[in-house]
Amino acid sequence: MIKTKRSGIFSEAGMTIVELLVGALVTMIVSAATWEFFQAQHELYLAQIDIVDRQGNLRFAINDLAQQVRRAGYLVKGGDPLRVSATFDTLEVYGGNDTSLSIDTIRYYVNHYDDPPSLVKQLNQETPSIIAVGIDSAFFVPVGGVSQRLAISLVSVQQAQYENTALTTRKRVAKTINLRN
Repeated sequence: MIKTKRSGIFSEAGMTIVELLVGALVTMIVSAATWEFFQAQHELYLAQIDIVDRQGNLRFAINDLAQQVRRAGYLVKGGDPLRVSATFDTLEVYGGNDTSLSIDTIRYYVNHYDDPPSLVKQLNQETPSIIAVGIDSAFFVPVGGVSQRLAISLVSVQQAQYENTALTTRKRVAKTINLRN
């Protein structure tokens, strides 16, 4: 309330319409700035959640790959050595010299037709299943003369638009495993 002096007596007068409009304008400006800040932080929060999900997918996929490749040939009798066929983004592991033994065949590959790309696992002649989403590339390299070890590398790249800046994150996990037999 504003106190004004009229005829030597103080009286209380209410707020004028101009004061009310200025107060409302200041409140709207502060509210808009706060909302913009909240929106920007929320977008960043969602981007971080997506990054964490992709990193979790990478860790799960590399551990699943290592476990399955180590178990390849477990039920084969006679101790035949494993045979590994590794290309740029496809891995096939066979137990023994006979590829007709369906229990020993594992195939991993990156399906680039999915959006986002995914790592797919096919056991024997079964239907392929997606084991990790967001895997952009996979590298399988036999290490050693007799292919007793296998180097595996998985890469996930995420691109997001954050306000006027492009945000790109690239995560790579790698593991070298010993093959059975």
